[in-house]
Amino acid sequence: MIRNNSENDIELFFYGEENATSEIAKGDFIIKSAFCDERGDKSFFEFFLIDSIQIAVHKRVVKTYYPDSPGKNIFNTQDQNSWRIEKNKKTFRRFVFEITEEDLK
Repeated sequence: MIRNNSENDIELFFYGEENATSEIAKGDFIIKSAFCDERGDKSFFEFFLIDSIQIAVHKRVVKTYYPDSPGKNIFNTQDQNSWRIEKNKKTFRRFVFEITEEDLK
């Protein structure tokens, strides 16, 4: 799940094998599914292979994430500073990436 905790509505642009756009109103979220392999240590976005993600506010790109971007990174699903566990069940975990005002600077 990707949650918009910023003060603005945002747009996410997913670039890769297929391009996609998602709008997230402030305080709202979108769900992107990911799966782990049989060892539980690799995950990927279900719908397409992504090589970069841009965040835009008022049609202006303010942040671009790449798989190797340092710091808080939407691609770094194993980092608890980037993604946190919101729900943890025996066979299901919901991870949340929160986009804040700080991320948009």
